[in-house]
Amino acid sequence: MKSKSKLRFFTLDNRRMSIILISLLGAWIVSLPYEGQLLYIIAKNYSMESETILDISLAMQVFGLILGGVIVRKIETAKKVLIIALPVSILCSVTFLFPSYMVWTITLTVCAAIAGICITSTGYFIKNSILPENRFRTVAEILIIINVIKLIISVMTLYASTQAGVAFTVLVLAAAWYLVSKIDYSHGNTITAREFDKKTGYKALFLLFLFIAIIAVDFGIMTQTVNPKYDSFGWLTSWYWILPYAGTALIIRRMKNTDNRSGMLYISIGLLGFGYILFMLLDYTIGSYLIVNTIMMSAWAIYDIFWWSILAEMLDMAKNSAKILSIGFSAIMIGVLAGKLITDNLMDSSLSILVLAAMFIILFILPVLHRFLSIMIKRSDFAADYDEKKILNLPADAASFSDREKEIAVLLLKGRTCKLIAADLGLSENTVKTHIKNVYAKLRVKKKSEFFNLLIK
Repeated sequence: MKSKSKLRFFTLDNRRMSIILISLLGAWIVSLPYEGQLLYIIAKNYSMESETILDISLAMQVFGLILGGVIVRKIETAKKVLIIALPVSILCSVTFLFPSYMVWTITLTVCAAIAGICITSTGYFIKNSILPENRFRTVAEILIIINVIKLIISVMTLYASTQAGVAFTVLVLAAAWYLVSKIDYSHGNTITAREFDKKTGYKALFLLFLFIAIIAVDFGIMTQTVNPKYDSFGWLTSWYWILPYAGTALIIRRMKNTDNRSGMLYISIGLLGFGYILFMLLDYTIGSYLIVNTIMMSAWAIYDIFWWSILAEMLDMAKNSAKILSIGFSAIMIGVLAGKLITDNLMDSSLSILVLAAMFIILFILPVLHRFLSIMIKRSDFAADYDEKKILNLPADAASFSDREKEIAVLLLKGRTCKLIAADLGLSENTVKTHIKNVYAKLRVKKKSEFFNLLIK
């Protein structure tokens, strides 16, 4: 009995393996291609121009994200892409064990593009592993794991050797590759066939892109202005950042009520602005670093959990998960790259004004974004819980619905397209459209958005 219980304890289901897979891939990306400290250290050790390499890496990750959003359309494709991409990433990472600027430039370019494709592919695994009721907690858990692994890689690279850091990233990728081969969603697939509410959904997605990009611009500027001021405390800056970030994420993970997300984000923006003002006012001492870093990293943790959880929520309502992640993560890469370019061309005083101005813009965007998200989520939740019995509660002439009209109305509320409804019921699309027109006429509405609005008021 004991041996069986131990086996159960060490057995990982698809959901848990997906969470670990996402964490491992994220740790590799933030440690190497995405402004990774490992890459900075390698460049410094070999007297290379790190900024040019990092700019190329960010640009190629955007290319990979766009490409992944186009080619990865279902979970089976996502799994095949990862099975092929991860060994290539391992080979590319191994090249950093040998000093060759030309080889590194090529392999980093390949690595960055693959990283973008891998991010989009994980969309389907995120959709299947992050349960709606535990979304904030699961996202916080993933971010904690990512940053702990990133810290281990950074410390190994700084205090052991570059080779040790690279070798550990290769082990991380190998573990991710192993997990991909074990995850099986061919049976009991949890992905739903809802239709993305295009009218509201794309507006919310555009605002989210804008929101993420503007914050990422601030992040790009801050990393170029704040971090260099504390370079003399490298022994502290190499590891302390994880404490406020992971600590804040852990607090959020343990919170019982995470409904007031916009309130949390306002706190995050306030902390970020306060931290930056303190950075401008205080001397560059250990004490000021501890204060500024604690405030800023706590703010970044809240912000990261917010936009990750929103993207995860959108994945529940979109058929093409890769496209959603492609848009969301492209905003980060583009924002960070823009922030770096702005920093190189503006004076410090202008940068400070720009950072604070961006925060004010975010404060104006957030309420509108929250409104669109609320409408979209409310519609989706309503549709998911709807059944045939509740159709009788519809207003107007709903009582005169035929059985077929009731059936089609329920499927329409669950997010099915005309094509899917026709396939489910064995009807032609034209017949389904005729029934839908009858439903709308009896409810005195003209289109689907009015249909939803009538029911969720």
